[in-house]
Amino acid sequence: MASRRSPTARRCAKAKSGSYTKGARQRRRAPVRPAAVKTAQTIMENFIHKSALVETLGISTRTLENWCVHRDFPKARRVPGSRLVFFRVADVHAWLERTLEAEMSE
Repeated sequence: MASRRSPTARRCAKAKSGSYTKGARQRRRAPVRPAAVKTAQTIMENFIHKSALVETLGISTRTLENWCVHRDFPKARRVPGSRLVFFRVADVHAWLERTLEAEMSE
């Protein structure tokens, strides 16, 4: 009569004997590429967080929200699955220039 082994013991025996192929059971993680990290940093340089924008402009959060609704302020971008709100810096600069030019011409 054959000895009874648990499934775990059988897997261990196969692993010791080398009957498993190495690639089938083990996965290697991809190394973190410095280029990917640099790309993420470059992308984030183009955006400003809502609280930082409010602080920079010297206005309240509610004022910024009103501008977004009533004054054609650039669209906010949200990080999917979170409450984080960012604005594209170039869009904010362009809006400020247009607004200031319109006020100066009046």
